[in-house]
Amino acid sequence: MDPKNLDSLEPRNALEMWIGRQRADKSDDTVQSYFYRVRKFVDWLDDQGADNLHRTSIKISPENQVKLDISENQILDNTD
Repeated sequence: MDPKNLDSLEPRNALEMWIGRQRADKSDDTVQSYFYRVRKFVDWLDDQGADNLHRTSIKISPENQVKLDISENQILDNTD
């Protein structure tokens, strides 16, 4: 599927959709734990300017270096 033909999917909306699906078969404590952990990643995506997951690519090296490709022309590095 071509990402250009997909509706925009913001990280926060994706998190809400995913958490909603987890509620179907997971305990409240498990869902809350997932939410708090994944929310930190979503916050980081927001800080990096990732506003559409359909055009975002994330790669993590064995050295835990994160490369976030938001568009064809921009790659952000997080080597902390």
